[in-house]
Amino acid sequence: MEENNSSVLNIDKQSDTQLNQTVPIGLDRFAMFNMFVKDAIDKISSGVSEEDYVNLFGKLSALRKSKSAPGKMQKRMKTNLMSSLVAEVEAMAEEEQLQEKLQKLDKLVEDSTLEEGKEAWRPNGNVNDHLRSYAMAVKLKRKSSLEECLREREQATETLRQQVGRFRGQVRSMKMKLQNLHDQSLDNSVINSVDAMIKDKEKKFK
Repeated sequence: MEENNSSVLNIDKQSDTQLNQTVPIGLDRFAMFNMFVKDAIDKISSGVSEEDYVNLFGKLSALRKSKSAPGKMQKRMKTNLMSSLVAEVEAMAEEEQLQEKLQKLDKLVEDSTLEEGKEAWRPNGNVNDHLRSYAMAVKLKRKSSLEECLREREQATETLRQQVGRFRGQVRSMKMKLQNLHDQSLDNSVINSVDAMIKDKEKKFK
């Protein structure tokens, strides 16, 4: 009896091991799930053997006359338990949309298949080191983003500096032109004044 109970308790571990194994080619995870569930239920229902039934119920007066009764009870119990548990699991799978979820998992596994010889990243098992590694990756990414932003700002500043330089040159040129025009205006005014004085003197001498 203890041996049978021990085998029943180990079913979960065996099922977990099977489910974590590679899914055979051509068989999806939902089909594998159904196979493992039915296999586990069969092992559970077989946890109480016919001999255990005889030991448990064989001394009852109603069963003394029928030696085959315990065996029939054991088979019926196994059949009923198998049917009810399978139906319960199927209802649960339908309610939780397990088939669709496992199909999505198949797709993710297929898309994330590594190239041959390439090792997948795994946490090192030390929480502090893992967090430190993650934080460092975030900081490096942030640093790269800030450096890119700085380069853009420096480029914009250099473009603005060049524009300001051109505008200053244009302003200086305009100032020089205005100054020249002003000087020419003053020269014309003096010349006109001298000419007027000369003409006035000429009139007096006449």
